[in-house]
Amino acid sequence: MFKLFRDSIFNPKNIIHYRAKRIGFVLLYMLIISLFLGFSRIVGPLKYQGLNYNDKLKISRTFKDTDARIADGIFISSNTYIIELSDVNVAFIKTGGAISELSGNAVNIIILGDKIYYVVGVVNASAVELSTISELSGDLQNVNLYNINENSEFFTSINNVLLSFKPLFIGTYFVIGMINAIIEMLMYALITYLFMAVFYRVGDYMKKGQLFKMLIFATTAVIIAETLISLLSIGGALSFIMILASLIPLIVLEREIMKRIRMKILGESLMNNSSIIDKVNDIIKKTQDEKIEKDDNDIDYDADQDDTNSDSD
Repeated sequence: MFKLFRDSIFNPKNIIHYRAKRIGFVLLYMLIISLFLGFSRIVGPLKYQGLNYNDKLKISRTFKDTDARIADGIFISSNTYIIELSDVNVAFIKTGGAISELSGNAVNIIILGDKIYYVVGVVNASAVELSTISELSGDLQNVNLYNINENSEFFTSINNVLLSFKPLFIGTYFVIGMINAIIEMLMYALITYLFMAVFYRVGDYMKKGQLFKMLIFATTAVIIAETLISLLSIGGALSFIMILASLIPLIVLEREIMKRIRMKILGESLMNNSSIIDKVNDIIKKTQDEKIEKDDNDIDYDADQDDTNSDSD
């Protein structure tokens, strides 16, 4: 498997030798490669130590001059607030509001009434109730949020709550990273497969399953590039260039497959032409044999005529 990993990045022409691998091997390979992206996504959560000074300042300024408060473990406010912090985004939904109000917003934690929710992916589809405010911290039972400042004890309680969610953050980010990797591998392989099937009709010359498996292997570089981008926090033009460069193995493999198909077509064409030439040679030989036989008959006839004339004399 390591040899396949190496070839898929540095020598993609050799991927064609792995076309007969079983589906179980392919799935295991995808799972192992997806681990790279999964681990890269948990670096941030592993290093998370709670709210920093800027986060505390942002929260205190958000609630300043508002009616927001927590009374008897219930968040009360006439407005909804979405606060984007350094590592997590927290939403405080107004009294009588609903989670559906947050549709389209990137939110990790939601506080609605006395409940605390954790969001995985899309808000509407995956808000999971974790606990109540009272269960998590007794210090949060009654807080006038409009009076807090960055030095308030309130933030000590909030930090404890956020850090208690840390294992959940790590597990979620890891699984999401793996799922993203598998989806990307399938997506790039499928796009390339459809391109080759439609424009080159590759399916007429090789098994479709073998082609798709080879393309899956060729997407390894894409996941490695995504992993490096995530680990090194690379953005902008450099990340775009890295993704483009990671597509080179797919292009090289595609050309190698097309080269082999053209050679196969040429070989079949030569075989067909050879068959035609053999038929022409058979006809020519048959014609020559018939001519020789006719000439022999003519010679025999002339000889008989000469003998007849001799007898008459």
